[in-house]
Amino acid sequence: MWYILSALQRGIPVIVGVDDKPGSSNPQTDNTTDHFIVIVGVGSDSNGIYFTFYDNASGEVSEGTSPTNKLYYNPVTAIISGKSGASFYFNNIATHDYIVTMIRKSK
Repeated sequence: MWYILSALQRGIPVIVGVDDKPGSSNPQTDNTTDHFIVIVGVGSDSNGIYFTFYDNASGEVSEGTSPTNKLYYNPVTAIISGKSGASFYFNNIATHDYIVTMIRKSK
C-alpha cells in the first residue's frame, strides 16, 4: 500500500494485478493474477481508504474510468479489494471482487 500511496502523491499511476476468480488464466505470472488494472487515485469515505482505478477491459471509456471503480484497503488483513462498478469484464467474467495480488513498480 505504501508504494501505491507514494507513487500517487507524485502523480504516477500504478499497475496492479488482481485475482478475480479461482485458479489463474495467466500461469506465467504467479498462478493467482487474472487481470491487470491501473490505480489512479486515493480517497476515503465511510467504508475506509480506497483507491480509484481504471479497468482497461471494460469496452467503454465511461465504464473503465467510472468513479465507482474502487478498491478498499483493509487495515486488519492488509488486503486491497473491491469492485469495478460498470466494467463488462468484472460483471461477466469475474466471480468475486478484485483482490490485489501484485503491484508493479513504475519506471
